[in-house]
Amino acid sequence: MDLAFRGESQHKVDQKGRVSIPADFRQIIIQGDPDCTPGALPKFTIVYGDERLRCLKCYTEKAMRRIDAEISELQRSSPERRYLQHFFQTRSVRVVLDPTGRLVLGNTLKEKVKFDDHVWFAGTGDSFEIWGSDSYRQHCSDLESMFRDGESVEDPMSLIDGSY
Repeated sequence: MDLAFRGESQHKVDQKGRVSIPADFRQIIIQGDPDCTPGALPKFTIVYGDERLRCLKCYTEKAMRRIDAEISELQRSSPERRYLQHFFQTRSVRVVLDPTGRLVLGNTLKEKVKFDDHVWFAGTGDSFEIWGSDSYRQHCSDLESMFRDGESVEDPMSLIDGSY
């Protein structure tokens, strides 16, 4: 995997729906856009998916090309391919960062995230997510409680590989 999106940060959204992408995320977006020449504005893809996706999933151009290639390998008429095309290709938008590193959240994306005047950016390795504040707090709580009530996990590394 190339450089990974890491960390979380809250950012203000202005009245026009513009929000600054975290600086370290911008660098990964630039590196993940093979067509981005010096001085050009980098592109990436935002997937808003279906009702089960409670955030915006953001992929670099390289990552999206890998996803598209994997979808194209599936049998053309299969339900899996049709669903994945709908989820990742139909329900997505390619965006270009403005010269100051901002993104404009259009109406479809605003409706999906349901934010107040702030959004949360959350790194997830090969992608990053954009969340409304309430949804993000609930999401974090849900994830953190997964092992709190049942199986005891003192060291999260044990979930990856026993050799750590």
